Amino acid sequence: MTDITRQLPTLVSTADHYLPLPNSASLQCPIVQQLAEFCYYLQRLVTPPFDDVDNTLAAAHGSSSCSCVSSVEHTTLAQAKQLLPSGTRLTCIDGVRLDFAHGFGVLRQSNTSHHLTVRFAGDSLADLKDIQARFVALCRPFDKNLAAQIADLISE
Repeated sequence: MTDITRQLPTLVSTADHYLPLPNSASLQCPIVQQLAEFCYYLQRLVTPPFDDVDNTLAAAHGSSSCSCVSSVEHTTLAQAKQLLPSGTRLTCIDGVRLDFAHGFGVLRQSNTSHHLTVRFAGDSLADLKDIQARFVALCRPFDKNLAAQIADLISE
């Protein structure tokens, strides 16, 4: 068994961290929904026919049920590709999970408390920090305090 486990890739990760749920009373939709909508828009932006350097998020806008995302409508194609590189898999079944080539990040509302649960993992510490930084950048337009809390998380 030891020989088998030695051959498995090493994964660097954070523990599940519980962050206070941002007060969304003044917002139309919760932070997790805002992040999911933003990621969907970014995916549409980086997927043809929206493959033009001058395109903005507004070009991909139109089918959202959340108008909170309009605050980031000046996202360029280059910015979108930086945040969600080609091949990134977005899953929004229970929160927002982004699977990158070298790791993943998850942000979801806790089922047991009034908190957000966040976790990051990468093939290396550098990969983990890169994914964590992407989530910081994705959350910053909607909640700067949440972005700062995510930036302060430490890997194990």
